Amino acid sequence: MAVIPDPPTFDLRYVAFMDLLGFSEMVRAAEVNGSIRRTLMNIAYTLKNQPIEGSPEADLRFNQFSDCIVISAARSTEGLREVILACQYLARRMLESDVLMRGGIVRGSLLHTEDAMYGLGLVEAVKLDTSGSPPRISLSKEVHQDQQLANKELNDWIVFDDYDLNPMIHILHGYAFPSNDFNRLITAGGNKEMAESIQRREQNTRDRVAATIERNAFNVHSPADVRAKWRWLRTYWNRTAAGGLFFPPIR
Repeated sequence: MAVIPDPPTFDLRYVAFMDLLGFSEMVRAAEVNGSIRRTLMNIAYTLKNQPIEGSPEADLRFNQFSDCIVISAARSTEGLREVILACQYLARRMLESDVLMRGGIVRGSLLHTEDAMYGLGLVEAVKLDTSGSPPRISLSKEVHQDQQLANKELNDWIVFDDYDLNPMIHILHGYAFPSNDFNRLITAGGNKEMAESIQRREQNTRDRVAATIERNAFNVHSPADVRAKWRWLRTYWNRTAAGGLFFPPIR
C-alpha cells in the first residue's frame, strides 16, 4: 500500500480569484461560430503563455481551470505588488480580446501546490468575486490597508469604484498614460521614430479597446445584464482613461 505523505501546511498568502464573464455563452456559441472559436483560442493562448513569473521573494503561483483563475503570492510587499500587477495584466489582455473579468483579492490561508489548492483564503476570494457585481477586481479591506501601508508606489494602480466606493485594481491605468517604454525613449532623447512607433501602437490599442467598450455598451441585442456591465465599464473609462485630444470619452 502506498504511503500518503504528510500534507503541507497552510500559508498566509495574498489570494486572487477571477472568472471570465460570459465564458459559458461563448463556448456555446463557438459550436457554430468560427470567429468565437478563434477568440477562445486567443484566450487560451493568453492564459497559458502569460508572463507573470515573479521574483523568488514574491513566490507567485498561478492556476487556471475552465473560466476561473487563481493567483497567489507570499504575504510580503513584493508578493502583494506582483499579485496586483499580474491581475491587472490579465484583465487588460482579456479586455483586448473582448472579454470582461471579475474577481477579488484577499489575505488568507491557502495551500497552493501543483497538486492541491484549498483554504479559507480561496473561499473568501471567491466570495469577494460577487455574482452580479461590476466587472472589476476588488480588494478586501485588509489587502487595501496592506497596500497603503507597505506599497504606496501602487497607489496609482488602485481606484475606488463610483458604484459602491469599493477599492479595485485600476485595469485602465495603462490606457490613460504613455507606457514606460515611450517615457524612457523621450526622457533619454532616444530614437524619435521608435518613440512615434510606440505611440502609434499604443494609440491603436487604446482606440480598439474604446471601440469594443462602445460597441458592447450600446448593443441592444445583448442581455440587459451583460450590456449593463459594459456600460459600467464605459463610465469607468470616461472617468479615468479619457480626457484631452488623444483620450476622447466614449459617447
